[in-house]
Amino acid sequence: MQAGTLPFAEARFATRSFEHFKSHLHQRLSIGAVLEGEVEFTLGEKAFTLQSGTLALINPHVLHACNPSPSKPRTYGMLYLDTAWCASLQGREVFAPFQTSLLEDASLVAHYFDTLTTLLDPKGFRMEKEEKLTEFFGALLERVRFLPAMPSTPCIARAQEMLTCNLEEELPLETLAHAAGGSVYGLIRAFKASVGVTPHAFRLNCRIEAARRYLQQGRVIAEVAQMCGFYDQSHFHHHFKAFTTQTPKAYQRNFLQDLKA
Repeated sequence: MQAGTLPFAEARFATRSFEHFKSHLHQRLSIGAVLEGEVEFTLGEKAFTLQSGTLALINPHVLHACNPSPSKPRTYGMLYLDTAWCASLQGREVFAPFQTSLLEDASLVAHYFDTLTTLLDPKGFRMEKEEKLTEFFGALLERVRFLPAMPSTPCIARAQEMLTCNLEEELPLETLAHAAGGSVYGLIRAFKASVGVTPHAFRLNCRIEAARRYLQQGRVIAEVAQMCGFYDQSHFHHHFKAFTTQTPKAYQRNFLQDLKA
């Protein structure tokens, strides 16, 4: 599950899975590929059929879902990379999003799965894992273009910043709209047009991402639920599984076992 002891990377490999994911987004760069079967891949309002030999490149904060085609289980890998680490390899202060969403390159996909194998080896050395991942990401950077820098909208940026903070508290839309300098209705429309999801959906994703980090630290699940603003442990369990297909307990157990191995 976890990329060994690398704090900036998380890996996942699933065999013949029928798991269905709710549409969601990540704060990290996500890279996926199918080894067997096929996937119905939605990215924003676009839909694709993802088969072996193609990498799916999902920029941070982009709404997406990857689910199996009917009656066709898929074997696939996922890699989640912190944007600060990605930016350092790009030679930039801030991560430059990829212009490409699908990259058909059989040799690079083979490199990708070889990298996942190394990352998920419980007996592998950290330096070996980091070298392997760096080499793969470097090869990827040679094959993709980056989106041009877009001027940020101060009100939306401010709203996003507020939505990522103080997750244990309720945040009234009126407070958010006032800070962004507009009406509640105007904020919801502008936020969804810019980010792709509503403020509530964005904040829920932030809660799940924060929960991942706390669970990785070995914190008590009930405490994580409270820290991330869920009503109770059952409420947390429901939403976490909808986004990750794993229960908080299973996610934490797999992560901590990988670190101890």
